[in-house]
Amino acid sequence: MFTEAVPDFQEAYARLSAGAPDLLVANLRLNANVEGLHLAYVVASAGYATRTLVYSDRLDLWATRELQRAGAFFERRSRIAFSLPAYAQASLPVLDRRSPAAVDRRMAFRGGRRASDVPIFSYDAYELILPDSSEGSSV
Repeated sequence: MFTEAVPDFQEAYARLSAGAPDLLVANLRLNANVEGLHLAYVVASAGYATRTLVYSDRLDLWATRELQRAGAFFERRSRIAFSLPAYAQASLPVLDRRSPAAVDRRMAFRGGRRASDVPIFSYDAYELILPDSSEGSSV
């Protein structure tokens, strides 16, 4: 995959206008503006099949939801080094359905138990009576 870095929004917009890249990675806030969101809008309005990944140091729920509506994915800057290879290589869903407020969906208990996790009886409520080994009986 060919990689090209551009210094500012105008250059990125000009490159997007010239053709569709395979992957676009942009900071949400370039020069204190939401230019990463604007680049996601450019990709969406052009109908490109470009995977768009926008990252930021902080969570902005409004901007994140707008990115999702534009078909882009959002990651926090601290996770970008780990997630970028998957965005470049994996087959991605059409929309990012993750909750922007949740850092990791696996952290919250989502219910359900395996049968082996549920005790049959409580050791506090019952005594387990085993045969006396001195009597020689076997179970």
